[in-house]
Amino acid sequence: MKKFFQKVLAGLMAAVDLIIFGILPMPSLVGRGVATEQDPIYLTAHRGVRAKAPENTIPAYKIAIDMGFYAVETDVHLTKDGVWVICHNDNIETWYNGNAVIEDSTYEELLQYRIKRGPGYLKYGKLQIPTLEEYLDLFVGTDSRPQIEIKTRGSDYNGIRELLQAVSDKGLSEQAMIISFDLDQLIYIRQTLHSDIELWYLCGEITQKEIDEAKSIGGNVWLSCDRDKNTVESMQSAVDAGVPVSMWTVNKLKDAKMLYEAGFRYMETDRLAP
Repeated sequence: MKKFFQKVLAGLMAAVDLIIFGILPMPSLVGRGVATEQDPIYLTAHRGVRAKAPENTIPAYKIAIDMGFYAVETDVHLTKDGVWVICHNDNIETWYNGNAVIEDSTYEELLQYRIKRGPGYLKYGKLQIPTLEEYLDLFVGTDSRPQIEIKTRGSDYNGIRELLQAVSDKGLSEQAMIISFDLDQLIYIRQTLHSDIELWYLCGEITQKEIDEAKSIGGNVWLSCDRDKNTVESMQSAVDAGVPVSMWTVNKLKDAKMLYEAGFRYMETDRLAP
């Protein structure tokens, strides 16, 4: 009887997915009144396609890659025993059936927990916390770009070195983007680990301070800002200073169109509703 009700619930969730799918972000906005084939918008799926699978899970990433998103964003934390795992918060309790701080837990300890919520979570089985390596494997041989946000703060640069090595071992150094709110981490990556990899400095509002800090990183560096805390003018000030800009998150078509007409081409999204 329990299995029967699970199947019924899964069927209902699949039906809801079909409804939601109509407002999902598409890898191309051509034909939706925004952009052209010759001059497109480059969309990043924020934590994967969150309307089709639980965020920051392998199914959510795979769907995004299969749909052809330009990039797929993820959040990584370092466990106590040095494994990079994927979760937005430093505690897993929001999405998993347990309460554990990632940096205080081993990878094996985290594997005892399962995803407890999110679109279609029942049909994907007992999803465990994914690793960075599992995420990277999805991009090998594809055109989508892995966008890796380092959530672990501080000076554990051995962990960051291993992260960059994992990206390199998969042959993704030219394809990947490393993003962080931690300026010192990005400077360390640029000066010590990789002089060429694309880095995005995350920020809230763009001021001259953020522009100067981004430029201090050197090389191929972007500012990725909070859309709600910025105006077209504040974002354009970075572009005028020679720092490209992306933004998170753009979830309405009318906003995407306005930003496109203002000259911006790189946007991160959860979904794009009318």
